[in-house]
Amino acid sequence: QMQEWLNSVIDRMPEFRMIVGKQQHGTHAYSVDFHTLNVLQKVVNNPSFGTLSDDGKKVLEYATLMHDFGKFGSQVTTGHASISRQYAEQILSSSDLSLEVKRRILNLIEHHHWFEGYNKGITTARDFCRTFPNPEDRIIAKIFAKAVNCLHPVNGEPCNECEICKAMLDGSLTDVVEMDAASNNSVEDIRAIRDEVNFLPTVAKARVY
Repeated sequence: QMQEWLNSVIDRMPEFRMIVGKQQHGTHAYSVDFHTLNVLQKVVNNPSFGTLSDDGKKVLEYATLMHDFGKFGSQVTTGHASISRQYAEQILSSSDLSLEVKRRILNLIEHHHWFEGYNKGITTARDFCRTFPNPEDRIIAKIFAKAVNCLHPVNGEPCNECEICKAMLDGSLTDVVEMDAASNNSVEDIRAIRDEVNFLPTVAKARVY
């Protein structure tokens, strides 16, 4: 079944051949192409995927397919996200997608590891909002946040079985707060948010706004 999906992806995006069979570094037991297809499968099966607009789905699908194009293979490729973005920019140059959709795809590819910096305290909530200003991109970021907080990650991916993953899926995890910036921009709103972020997470490893 995975091979059939691989062939389908190549028919849709011939450039995908550049990662077919490319081995990852020692901590991964499968090649870059099958890792990507595995991630894509989890993306489209995520309940939040169905809430996206057609453009939002395209952003997430294209970004997922190309997010590891910059990996060299059999080694840890530092900065591969930026290299992947460069490849993606060349590929998208001949696409009929709108400029805004292309920009969002490239932004997601370049910053698809944002959660690592956030979890280490390097990336702040303000940085996060500046990086993902589009509301739909915050839904995608919520999927990434689930990966950050998963109690039993499998090869870096969320297990979808632990209490954190289940709470993320049903929207009951209070440590992940999705808010509309247009409705929370008064002085009082900002003060309330600044006061709230000083509290430690109640269940998860980090609080995400």
